[in-house]
Amino acid sequence: MNEEIPYASLYEYLGRSTANNSEGLKVNEQAQERGIKLGYKLLPEALQTANYKSVATYPVEFLDSIYKRSDQVLVRKDEIQELHDRIRDIESKLNKLISLDIKNKLDTLISPDTEIKEIDDLPF
Repeated sequence: MNEEIPYASLYEYLGRSTANNSEGLKVNEQAQERGIKLGYKLLPEALQTANYKSVATYPVEFLDSIYKRSDQVLVRKDEIQELHDRIRDIESKLNKLISLDIKNKLDTLISPDTEIKEIDDLPF
């Protein structure tokens, strides 16, 4: 199975810009030292300048190795969106179950007068 390695820009990964500090340069240096293959993503036309038409992207696993510590958990926007979508799906299914009103239907099928006998599986 050939899985594609997910890449993200620092902005996508961190959820903030690194344009006003040297953080992006430090990450790039670490990538070069480790022999990490960079990707590039074309910026939207409105954000392009004469000097910058695209932004570097890094393997998410590489970014995880830099930014995640055992006492810190970073969650990317796409992960949050996936969780949000899953919660909505669960809520939808729960609402469908609630609308079935199973308890009331069972109550009408089994009246309080109905005697429930235990099944005796002993041969004598």
